[in-house]
Amino acid sequence: MLRREARPNLAFGTLGRKFMLTPRPLEHLQVILGELDVGGSTGDEPYTHGDSEELLVVLEGVVSLQVGSEMFELSAGDSIDYRSSTPHRLVNIGGDPAEVMWIISPPSY
Repeated sequence: MLRREARPNLAFGTLGRKFMLTPRPLEHLQVILGELDVGGSTGDEPYTHGDSEELLVVLEGVVSLQVGSEMFELSAGDSIDYRSSTPHRLVNIGGDPAEVMWIISPPSY
């Protein structure tokens, strides 16, 4: 069990916060909640981490996701999957804060 107030906070881009929702040690699954303020992003450049399957689910707001050379605009309820070894970058392009969830297998953070 992992209580809300005990969620580990991970270093995360610009104008954003990332919280681990899966307690350690979980060997095959990792779930991370991300909050992005207006204009916030995962950083100035696309990044990679490991070579895992990654599913992004938009819970609130509108975001732009760059995966390799492709761009995707996603709204609340949308989801997309990609490899964490492919350079990717997420930006809140809406006028309100955005909340997203990453489901990663196997864990790469």
